[in-house]
Amino acid sequence: MKKMFLSILIILATTLSQEAIAMSYQPDSNAPRSSVPDEYKWDTSVIFKSDAAWNAAFSKVMNSLGSLQKYKGKLDSPEKLSKCLDEFFDAKLQMSRLSLYAELKLAEDKNVEKYQIMFQKTSDMATSFNTKTSFIKETILRAGNEEMEKNLAFGEIKKYVPYIKELRRRTDRIRGEETEQILAMSGDNLFASSWPTSDIEMIFKSIMRDLQFPKIKDEGGKEVQLNLSNYSKFRASKDRVVRKAAVEAFLESLKKYENILAATLAGEVKRDVFFAKARKYDRAVDAYLDADDIDAKVMDNLIDTVNENLKPLHRYVELRGKMLGIKDIHLYDLYTPIVQKADASISYDEGANMVVESLAPLGKEYTDVVAKAVKPGSGWIDAYPNKGKESGAFSTSAWGIHPFIKLNYQEKIDDVSTLTHELGHTMHSYLNMNVQPFVTFGYSTFTAEIASTFNENLLTEYLLEKYADNDEMQLYILGNLLEQIRTTIYRQTLFAEFERKIHSFAEAGIPITADLFNKTYLDLIKKYYGPKFRIGKDDEVEWAFIPHFYYKFYVFSYATGLSSGIALSQKVLSEGENARIKYIEMLEAPSTSQPIEILKKAGADLTKPQAIEAALNLMDETITRIEKILAKKNKS
Repeated sequence: MKKMFLSILIILATTLSQEAIAMSYQPDSNAPRSSVPDEYKWDTSVIFKSDAAWNAAFSKVMNSLGSLQKYKGKLDSPEKLSKCLDEFFDAKLQMSRLSLYAELKLAEDKNVEKYQIMFQKTSDMATSFNTKTSFIKETILRAGNEEMEKNLAFGEIKKYVPYIKELRRRTDRIRGEETEQILAMSGDNLFASSWPTSDIEMIFKSIMRDLQFPKIKDEGGKEVQLNLSNYSKFRASKDRVVRKAAVEAFLESLKKYENILAATLAGEVKRDVFFAKARKYDRAVDAYLDADDIDAKVMDNLIDTVNENLKPLHRYVELRGKMLGIKDIHLYDLYTPIVQKADASISYDEGANMVVESLAPLGKEYTDVVAKAVKPGSGWIDAYPNKGKESGAFSTSAWGIHPFIKLNYQEKIDDVSTLTHELGHTMHSYLNMNVQPFVTFGYSTFTAEIASTFNENLLTEYLLEKYADNDEMQLYILGNLLEQIRTTIYRQTLFAEFERKIHSFAEAGIPITADLFNKTYLDLIKKYYGPKFRIGKDDEVEWAFIPHFYYKFYVFSYATGLSSGIALSQKVLSEGENARIKYIEMLEAPSTSQPIEILKKAGADLTKPQAIEAALNLMDETITRIEKILAKKNKS
């Protein structure tokens, strides 16, 4: 009895000790992963119990890829096509889980060689899969209408009808059998359900992993190692000397490698153009957006509309200078909060509670899942930074398993915003997989950023109401809203315009060099940020570390996503249940839905400039609100 009592005390003491460690934990990007409390890490064992289990599953899937070859040249009946598609989608499902596990393990510490190898193996597996199964898509695409109608009428094949119809939407892009084999072997991704990581992107990631950054001094004068994980923290420092040192040191490091980074990005651009031309598209942007059934005019319209409405951004740069007490705004002045003393420290647990409360307009069923996801110990979220952990944040998933979120939470209000942003992606995937079977699970890149920015706007509205009588917090929240529009609409559109330009160089046969990248990027910075912005020594090389330039015209969807998120969140807040239902239905829509149409049904039309203009007008209105609060403070 005494021994049992002692054991209970030991267990209780251990539990309390662990809880105390978790509550007092201070984020440190240079700390070993073992120092982070386990309840703030994701649990990859729900995918595979161990690395050994992953290896066993990988071998099994690789064997199954070979077995699919038995159908080659023999898909001459609905029955055979149905069985082949069963095996095809089963392999795809298993591959998605293998990729998910490898992605998460590598994200924990990018320097662990075995996870680098596992991640590379999943990339090679995807290429091999596309090559070995290209005959399935060819058979479906080359079938005559009469033959295909007969196939679609077969009972067992009906679950694949949406997939087949979506695939046949682009039958005019199919080339001869030999050409198709060569394209598949070379990694063509225009007909892949998801784009595998290219070898060129892997080279870029390897360069960034090995890039050496110098040490800088933090706000307390302590020497710290600058790295990819903590760059955003020091870039946003309250101390101008610290943020200047961080940005200049970071860009100077990139500058030393600009030629190899330019060659890498140029290789990716030329690869995109090659596949587009091979598929008989005039422009790479047309090809990659058509994969999601999006007319490239939507992106062209975004860039044109933003270019016609740059004055709010110029006005914002001027306001930022006034609020920071700085005459000339530089790149290193763009990320620090414009209301410094309202930048309170917010623990992960506090931030998580704020997010749950802010999402109440989406209903209890929605917030119950969010509360479960953010709870320490849930295994859904990897909250804190650690040495070797990749920078930034993401949400990722595979059908049938709850989504995962990677953060680098540093106890800032921006981290709370990042959390609700990634939860938007997570809930989009979660709700979608609960309604859709694997065949139609997912959503296009065009709609991918709507749920995330929708959540951010609800958080903003929540905070403005919560601190309605606090001028300092009002200023801080409104300042964050301005920064959200600046980074998500203006900056991402700048990226999109850069991406469109560099692809046009390749399409025109113009040699792409670091100097051309630098000049193109510098011209855009000058145009976007206006006369009050001052160019720094190496600002033009910022393009070199942006991973989104390897993501096939993805960045513009951030801008259209925020515009849609603003429109739809305001509808839910003002119109209530009917608007909420339409929004949830959009999240649950099958991957084969036409993105523009499901967005229109939810209440936002991005085929016209008005939605973009409305978001940019909101920036102008927010600046006016801030100026009024400042004028009131100056009088008192």
